[in-house]
Amino acid sequence: MIYIIIYYAGAGSTKNRKTKNSITRKGNTSTFTYDAAGKKLAHFDGKLVKTTNYCSNFVYENGSLAYIISLEGRILRNTNGSYTYEYFLKDHLGNTRVTFQDNGTVVQTA
Repeated sequence: MIYIIIYYAGAGSTKNRKTKNSITRKGNTSTFTYDAAGKKLAHFDGKLVKTTNYCSNFVYENGSLAYIISLEGRILRNTNGSYTYEYFLKDHLGNTRVTFQDNGTVVQTA
């Protein structure tokens, strides 16, 4: 079941309009928040109590930086504060087929 709730900042204002979509599956409700242009701002996973916030190319999980999105892949922040680069190899349709780290380790294949 999907619920769509639209919040308005004021009459005629589209700048601060937000849309929330909630999806419930197997007793777990996930809520997604989008701005007026359709850009995803946040994701709250109710069962895991995990909040993900999207600020441009920076992704925060539970208030701390999780990774940074780039054109070639993403930069993951490790628990010790260092960073690991992951590259994405895509097919002709733009789907990610292989994810590997800068040292050549394959992380995931499709």
